Amino acid sequence: MNPIGVKITQSLLSQLQPSVIIDFSAPDASRRLIKECVNRRIALVIGTTGLTPSDEKMIDEASRTIPILQAANMSETVTVLEFVAARVAALLGDEYDIEIVEAHHNQKKDAPSGTALLLADSICRATARNLETDLVHGRQGHDAKRKKGTIGMHALRMGGVVCEHTIYYATQGERLEIQVAENRDTFARGALRAAAFVSGAQPGRYTMADVLGLSPGRPTAERLNGKIGRVPAFQEVDSRLESFSH
Repeated sequence: MNPIGVKITQSLLSQLQPSVIIDFSAPDASRRLIKECVNRRIALVIGTTGLTPSDEKMIDEASRTIPILQAANMSETVTVLEFVAARVAALLGDEYDIEIVEAHHNQKKDAPSGTALLLADSICRATARNLETDLVHGRQGHDAKRKKGTIGMHALRMGGVVCEHTIYYATQGERLEIQVAENRDTFARGALRAAAFVSGAQPGRYTMADVLGLSPGRPTAERLNGKIGRVPAFQEVDSRLESFSH
């Protein structure tokens, strides 16, 4: 039992049958949890990063039995930014250079962040680029001139920065910057909204775009939960989070 009265265990207690589990852990723990959720028919929200292609295959297979929502970032703002970033890149065209800069605390293990890769992937898909060949991670040397069509990716690790992402679109004479900065309260609220979504969903694989109604032909938050926006449960969570921050 930890100081706030929550029992910590290595597995789900047999006498409990939650409708949803939210997982922000590590790949090894997520793999065990996915299997247990499938066996127990429990909906799952996954925010764990660093998963491998075989893990993604496991999630695909599990989603045939239970609803699973997976997102590298649970922020609603980042979810919207994914769509905006792709649209802006497509509208501005090839004459604009694109750079992505992400900043996190100095203990973050992976780089670039899952969110930065998500944004880069959305831009690549919207502009017929290839994420594997057109992404340039930093620059150095005597011949570091930008190659047309590439996307620069830069990872900053400093102090206690929680999560910041900036996308630059630049051409001769002008530059557009889109930035989003978040704290952990943002992730908590997004994860709770995701949990409310999957608790009423059919088996399948979902993202935060489904929660916000941004995925064509998929169930929306409005259809599953009666409305889009914060239900009373989220208002209560918001008030609790505000009390913790004071």
